[in-house]
Amino acid sequence: MNNRCRIALATLVAALASASGWFVLHTREPAYEGKPLRWWLEQMDARLLGSGSEPQLSRFELEESRQRVTTALRAMDTNALPHLVRLLVTEDKPTAFSKAMDWINKRQNLLNTRLPGSPPWPAYAREAFRLLGSNATPAIPELAKLLQVERTAPDAMEALLSIGPAALPVFIQALTNQSDRVRGAALLMLGDLGPAAGEAIPLIAEIARDTNASYSGTAIRVLSHLDTNSARHLPLLESRLFDTNHATDAAFALARMGSNGMPLLLQAMTNQNRAIRTGALAALQLAVSRPETDRETALTDFPFRHMVCLFNLKFLSAAFAMYQGSDTLLAVPALTRTVIHADPAVQATAAEQLARHGLAGAVGLSLAAENGSAIVREAARAALTELGFEIHGGAVTRGPKSEKRLALVFTGHSYGEGGEAILDALAKRNAKGSFFLTGEFLTNQHFAPIIKRIVREDHYLGPHSDRHVLYCAWEPAKPTLVTGDEFRADLAANLEKIKQAILIDSSRRTLKPQVDRSGQLPSTARRTMVRCFLPPYEHYNRDVALWTLDMGLILVNFTPGTRSTADYTGETDENFVSSRAILDSILTRERQDPHGLNGFILLLHVGAGPGRNDKFHNRLDQLLDVIAARGYQFVRVDELLGPKETK
Repeated sequence: MNNRCRIALATLVAALASASGWFVLHTREPAYEGKPLRWWLEQMDARLLGSGSEPQLSRFELEESRQRVTTALRAMDTNALPHLVRLLVTEDKPTAFSKAMDWINKRQNLLNTRLPGSPPWPAYAREAFRLLGSNATPAIPELAKLLQVERTAPDAMEALLSIGPAALPVFIQALTNQSDRVRGAALLMLGDLGPAAGEAIPLIAEIARDTNASYSGTAIRVLSHLDTNSARHLPLLESRLFDTNHATDAAFALARMGSNGMPLLLQAMTNQNRAIRTGALAALQLAVSRPETDRETALTDFPFRHMVCLFNLKFLSAAFAMYQGSDTLLAVPALTRTVIHADPAVQATAAEQLARHGLAGAVGLSLAAENGSAIVREAARAALTELGFEIHGGAVTRGPKSEKRLALVFTGHSYGEGGEAILDALAKRNAKGSFFLTGEFLTNQHFAPIIKRIVREDHYLGPHSDRHVLYCAWEPAKPTLVTGDEFRADLAANLEKIKQAILIDSSRRTLKPQVDRSGQLPSTARRTMVRCFLPPYEHYNRDVALWTLDMGLILVNFTPGTRSTADYTGETDENFVSSRAILDSILTRERQDPHGLNGFILLLHVGAGPGRNDKFHNRLDQLLDVIAARGYQFVRVDELLGPKETK
């Protein structure tokens, strides 16, 4: 018998097996509109349940299909429930039919489509219970039996959860099951039931206090979610927080408690034990990941298991950061959001910890100095004075005033006619500048020679947004005009283009992007990697400052007091300022300020465009000569704001 004959025979056998199986399985099944239960179950979107390979249905088609199946299920009423219970626990073992289909699919090449395998009946049954909801209440006794067995418990629990509060007694009973897995799963389901599971709180609290129970950690988490008076469990949570076996569970619970849990979390952030610090850091991120000031109800609209997954992800990121020694990148944004908390005691603790993080913490301290309670404002200002930075609204506007160093900052977007002259003036004096360029500037081939020189001559190259987007309105309240996701996407695109500019020196060769053992780029590229962000239009608000911190960057802006930022204005503009007036304003500020230009971030533009003939870059040599003669050193902005780098 040749191969094609064997395939034809196998297909016939499979078809007969399918037909006979269909007849047996569908006998006595309830029907609607002449179609049996299983036919209706198969109308559900198999692709959504993880099987099938057909194109996705549109949202409208999917909803329409679900509505038809729901109507059919409810029309069959309780007659469908015994069949759904049986299908729910159907083991997904290969049948003769499915084996035959698999064999044929692997060997046949006559058809473009694949022959169907066994439908995912348990998945269909779970979805059917979800669609039926409380209408499936009569199935509770049979589902309760399945819940007592480890193999069938997970599917039974999902079905019971779909039924809702009527299944509460069954879940409570499951807490006394002999299987730890069943008890632990039942706790999670009680968490998903939410406030309706309040009756279970005493038993859950008892489990949470039992340090010998393998699932007591889960009980701690569920308890904080169900009990509206969770503050009464603070002594228990405090003891568990500083017990490495349950530190993460207690941290999750404290994050869920809002203001009541925040002081303990902040205290744990400085614990010597890494596991305790990691749990606290993950919880602090969870607690402040929403924009609401009042943390008491900020997480109530999340399903419990969703919150658990979110916390676990944050814990993993915190653990990785802790292991890499870069936990500051996570701690500072969380502490910065905490410092504007409604509770003055929480503000004070967060501000105290921010003061230990140097420049990164200074942004949060500036927000505390502007928005905190009277005591916190005073403490934050004192800490900022000690750090030596001037910060306004979350952006660093001046570096330390103790040394005669300043940063010359040049921004670029549409124009760059002054680039070569600026770089020549800096090179003549072996001075370093800082260039904040938009993504559009970086990808403009006319500016490629300028960008190459910036990188090759070791100037600072930083982001100025990808498309020069206005992030917030000009009105005094500065309402935000973009979402957090839009901001992150725009800045990330700018950062990627900067990275490419740093890694590739087109005049010589492509730098190999290998990393060293610490995960850093080669030293030739590392010194010019982005650390600061200067916002487009030099305009920002608190949202922008916080989002910048989230991305591991420091928001910077120019030092006020001169007319340098007006070098882009054209002669026909009402706000035109001549280059002579700009130069005089800078030198006047140097004479009149008690600290001169120490720590200054002096902002100019790479180009002004055709609308201005009086180009300030033609006077840059004169400015640099005068300032250098007065003993000032021109450094990159990252050197001005951080420790000096050793070359």
